[in-house]
Amino acid sequence: MAERRIATCPTCKHKSEFEYLGVQYWPLETALALGLPAAVRLWSCLSCLTTLSEQNVWPQEIPYPTTLRRSVGTD
Repeated sequence: MAERRIATCPTCKHKSEFEYLGVQYWPLETALALGLPAAVRLWSCLSCLTTLSEQNVWPQEIPYPTTLRRSVGTD
């Protein structure tokens, strides 16, 4: 059975169950350029079926790592 958590959806604004979909991996250069983690956990709102990153649903729990906020090619 898939992992589920309850939260208020930032898209539909309903308190809903979110189903864990898996991890989206970004190439390191892309993640660095966008200031994102190289691996993002994805969740689906079971009310509106929007797919969101964990950071968008629970931002207070999952801060982006500051080590990935530098620009590519600055080393």
